[in-house]
Amino acid sequence: LAKGGARLIARPDGGIKSVKDLKGKKVGVTRGGIHEVLLNAVLAQNGMTVSDQP
Repeated sequence: LAKGGARLIARPDGGIKSVKDLKGKKVGVTRGGIHEVLLNAVLAQNGMTVSDQP
């Protein structure tokens, strides 16, 4: 039985400890998919948009 949930995976030495650390970084998601929707929602919760690059 599968349990849903999206994960953000980063290298341990990449300096990504929170969503705000994504500013200026490249983030890969499938356009038009649920993960793009989730990314936009999480960014908005943290006062960011994809224009901040992710």
